Amino acid sequence: MPKLQEILLQPEGRRIEFKQTLPAKSDIVKTVVSFANDAGGTIFLE
Repeated sequence: MPKLQEILLQPEGRRIEFKQTLPAKSDIVKTVVSFANDAGGTIFLE
C-alpha cells in the first residue's frame, strides 16, 4: 500500500476523493457506496 504522503499527492479520481470538511452522514454513506460499487478505494477521515 502506498504511503499517505504519496496518496495525498495524487489527483482525485475513481479511487481517491478528498474532503476539507466532514460531510453530512447521508453524504458519507453515498461516498462509501459509490466506492464499493465502482473501483474500490480508500477513505481517510481526519
